Amino acid sequence: MNESNIKPNGLALLPILVFLILFLGTGIVLKDFYTMPAVVGFLIALIVAFAQTKGRSFNEKLSIVAKGVGDDNIITMCLIFLAAGAFSGSVTAAGGADSTVNLGLSLLPPSIAVIGLFVIGCFISISMGTSVGTITALVPIAVGIADKTGFAMAICVGAVVSGAMF
Repeated sequence: MNESNIKPNGLALLPILVFLILFLGTGIVLKDFYTMPAVVGFLIALIVAFAQTKGRSFNEKLSIVAKGVGDDNIITMCLIFLAAGAFSGSVTAAGGADSTVNLGLSLLPPSIAVIGLFVIGCFISISMGTSVGTITALVPIAVGIADKTGFAMAICVGAVVSGAMF
């Protein structure tokens, strides 16, 4: 099959829709997004993608997936995500998030904590060059601030995400 003859088809988005419905659906219904790992949803979506692709052998399908995953942009994104997750996990395990929350709240009044999260998110995102890394590093701190100040967790995490996207 010549790839220049392939016409756009909305069904190509079916695997993404399957993933979103499975992952978000189970998280919303069960009120816990950690119930079903994202990898399981991804594998089910990959099976759907393989099933809907007719006219190619299994080896051809694997080759196409491997070429897509091996793209420089995908590999870079995965490495950033893994490094940021490792950093966040090690800082949280070492008690860094709690210490940072206590230090921040001792220096700033709790009434401006959300604004502080936004501004810190802006600076870290610009410095690191990655919004995902910023979100991964600051969300544990935002959760701690939400617990200690009484602000809604969604507001605190939203401030971090907004700052990271800034």
